[in-house]
Amino acid sequence: MPRLLGRGSDFIRFMIDDGSVEGHPGLPALGQATVNAGVAEAKKYGALTVAHALTVNATRMAAEH
Repeated sequence: MPRLLGRGSDFIRFMIDDGSVEGHPGLPALGQATVNAGVAEAKKYGALTVAHALTVNATRMAAEH
């Protein structure tokens, strides 16, 4: 993450999507623990975090922080 921010990234985006909206349900997706760890790491560097979430469950997961 420091490398991304050091190269000028303005934020860290999490893609929370299991493929169900696109017609490909069951794709591997980030879990809550992974999202939590990523957000915590981003906060260490003062980075803004955003999420690409297409379902209600994904939006709930993103809103945990």
